[in-house]
Amino acid sequence: MSRVVSTEDLGLYSLLLVFSAVAAVLQDGGLANYIVHRQTLSRPQYTSIFILSISLGLSSAVVLLLAAGWLAQWYQQQELTALMPVIALTLLINSVITPYQATMLVDQRQIALAKTDIASRLAAIVLAAILLYVFNLGIMSALLAALCAAVCRLLLLSYLTPKHRQPCLKPDFAIIAPAMHFGIFQTLALLLNQLRTRLDQLIIGKLLGMELLAIYSLAKELTAQPTKFITPLIQNILFPRLAALQQHAAQQQQLFDYAIKSIAWSNLVIYSALALCAGPLVNLLYGSDYQTAAAIVSILCAYGVMRTIGAAYVSLAQARGRSDLEFYWNIIATLVMAPAIWFGALSYSLPLTAATLALVQIAMTYVGFYYFRHFIPVLQDVRFITLSKYPVLIMLTTSVAAFWLYWD
Repeated sequence: MSRVVSTEDLGLYSLLLVFSAVAAVLQDGGLANYIVHRQTLSRPQYTSIFILSISLGLSSAVVLLLAAGWLAQWYQQQELTALMPVIALTLLINSVITPYQATMLVDQRQIALAKTDIASRLAAIVLAAILLYVFNLGIMSALLAALCAAVCRLLLLSYLTPKHRQPCLKPDFAIIAPAMHFGIFQTLALLLNQLRTRLDQLIIGKLLGMELLAIYSLAKELTAQPTKFITPLIQNILFPRLAALQQHAAQQQQLFDYAIKSIAWSNLVIYSALALCAGPLVNLLYGSDYQTAAAIVSILCAYGVMRTIGAAYVSLAQARGRSDLEFYWNIIATLVMAPAIWFGALSYSLPLTAATLALVQIAMTYVGFYYFRHFIPVLQDVRFITLSKYPVLIMLTTSVAAFWLYWD
């Protein structure tokens, strides 16, 4: 898409992705993780969760539509008001998908879930290409493709879900209170997390404009690709297994240690290769007009490594039913990162903004471990620093070397 639409439109699309991600947190409401945490729910209980999920999706869509006018005025991008309804409809469909997806995780049907994701995304890619190159719809083509993917996923998941996991006509609304108690902290935590992780783009869009936001967003999107692969593995594989071991502390601790080691070293290999190959990759994927993004990619690779490492102990807290810990931690992290990123962006330099984000993320990941360790006994004997320090140091060295290689 970067080769077809203008740089300013690409920046606008980046903003839309931020708004969509924040609204998606409200739509989920922590219900997916609650279903996995509970492990077993009766059909009436599941029906109530299903109804609650759709209600949250509808509410999120309405909030997004109501905010469209104000956002368009704040960023001086009137096109936002015409594009928001497509995102709102996608959110509503995703709210129906959420319970189906969570029950497949509980049933350990990750392979079937992955197949539905692949099929849906392939259909979306084909539609996006047709709308973009044949009908010249610009960024609207990507939004309609996301809507197509949501519809495909809903149809496939509803077909693959067995009858005893389908909603019935007799809901048990007693489950709503504990689900919302769990979900409120989960939602607020994820909302703060989304705002924190997207804050750099919101600030750059406001201070530096759509063109520089487009370059920065392309770099961040490229470095997010490994995270998009690793984070679902943590959420779909590690989290359910940690939840299943809630009553077996020693085994849970052993699994967590293994996960940290695997994630840290896997990240090092993936992100080091990405940082060193950033130049050719940016040229291949985005074209020579965006070559500046290669240097930004090399810096943000250090940020990407730490994001997925920190996701592991957050999953452990969720597995033990302590979603409140994640919420309070995100308040602390947001209060630290927001002013840091703002001051970095005031330099009007993309490399300095990216470096600020990466360094603060590294520091907060280690501070965050000690925060969670204070409340979760299983983490007392976890060798987090030992297991992660060498991959992090090597990654920092690689990022600096790659930056000097690509910065002009």
